[in-house]
Amino acid sequence: MALRACTYQGEKMQFVLAIDGVEDPDDTAERRRLLEAFLRSQLPVAMEAEGCRP
Repeated sequence: MALRACTYQGEKMQFVLAIDGVEDPDDTAERRRLLEAFLRSQLPVAMEAEGCRP
């Protein structure tokens, strides 16, 4: 899950991007690293698509 403050339709909001159902790899540290990289790359894209500006 990633959370970032933003402005949506002129109001201060919190934008949340959550990923569920991750099964692989079994190595927790590697799974965390991969999820973090994915969330960092997709959070700005998702925020822009929803009209939420930093």
